[in-house]
Amino acid sequence: MKPLRFLVFFSMTYLLGTLMSFFFAFAARLIQDDRIFFIPFVSIILLNLFFGWLYFKGIDSSVGWRARVEAMAVWLMLGMVLDVLVLLFIYKKSFADLSYFTPLGYGLKALVLFVAAYVTADAHPRLTAPNLVLHDDLSSNGRV
Repeated sequence: MKPLRFLVFFSMTYLLGTLMSFFFAFAARLIQDDRIFFIPFVSIILLNLFFGWLYFKGIDSSVGWRARVEAMAVWLMLGMVLDVLVLLFIYKKSFADLSYFTPLGYGLKALVLFVAAYVTADAHPRLTAPNLVLHDDLSSNGRV
């Protein structure tokens, strides 16, 4: 799954997102309007969509879904670890200081990465239901 390419796209996404967040935090403090904090929330999601799409577009489209899901999981876990490190060491805060937007943000990031992987794949995952007619063991044994 091209680990160097993965690290480049992940680090670009994380650095640009962090710079955007700091810029809008400074602008919100300067303008004295807290509604500006919503802008980086949306823009970071779009940034993840763009760089996720670029990453998955550059890998072989015949790569299976297991490898794509593993790349998405590593992307999310690295983001969470770096967010915790920034929270603990730069802001000197604790886990209790995470806002209620955090699960929503990580959920949207996971959804956006899945969309990027889905759009760039050749074969899409299929949900299969068991065929109950062929595997009806209860009726053949006489049990209910």
